[in-house]
Amino acid sequence: MTAETVDVDISGLGLRFEGLMNELASELRRRWTEYVRDAGVSPTLRIRVEDDDRSMTPSRFMSGALHIEALPDAVRFRRDEGELVQDVPGVRAVVRLSQGDTGRRFWGLVNLTLAAAGWRLISRGGGALHAAGVLVGERAYLLVGPSGCGKTTWARTAAEAGIPVLSDDCVLVDFSDGRLVALGSPFRSSDFPAPGPGRWPVAALLLPRHAEVPALAPVNRLMLEARVSANLLFSTPAWATHTIAAAAVAAITAGAPARLLDFRPDASWIDLVATIPVR
Repeated sequence: MTAETVDVDISGLGLRFEGLMNELASELRRRWTEYVRDAGVSPTLRIRVEDDDRSMTPSRFMSGALHIEALPDAVRFRRDEGELVQDVPGVRAVVRLSQGDTGRRFWGLVNLTLAAAGWRLISRGGGALHAAGVLVGERAYLLVGPSGCGKTTWARTAAEAGIPVLSDDCVLVDFSDGRLVALGSPFRSSDFPAPGPGRWPVAALLLPRHAEVPALAPVNRLMLEARVSANLLFSTPAWATHTIAAAAVAAITAGAPARLLDFRPDASWIDLVATIPVR
């Protein structure tokens, strides 16, 4: 088998995979068709893919959580399918994939790449937010919160109303030209039709509360920063060892209006969020 280089453009975030074995390269091209580029990508993150001597725990399924470790000049993301070590600015990373099932190796690569992309965006004032994202009037609205807060329910009500869904679980955000933007990306559930590549200004960060009567309410900065900090994925090592996460949280919270959103599982919230003033 020979190694290949594959370039990917995730809505302005250029990734270059180097050293991909044929079967991984083919699967990446098949599943990420809209994002793979033959030329013209200026990579902001280079990922070198290597084989590890370790073997995966025998299983048909992905297993175990992602472990994050801070090193003096890097971060390490590790799971049963392999590990990724990335420099602090986020521009270079090395993935070592464990031996075992090809499908698990591919999805292990995808999950480690998501961590690497999130870390790279954190260094740019953005990140991977634990959030659902929908597109209303060419702007993105992000519902930020942990598992069980209603993100998938909220995304489903949007889809049923014909509103494009960026994701029901993880949204990549970038901070560029003084504004916060949400990125179309391949890191998403297949339960909803994909809007594809794109960069959409974030119209609002929404903190969800279940209620019978839909309503918007102000949110103070302390609560907002706490919620964003808790849901900025892959930032754990930055708080104690590196400083980039605090700057990213400040940029994200300043980059868009924020509201508490009381909602019920129907489309009644749609007209409500459209009343939030656009910056």
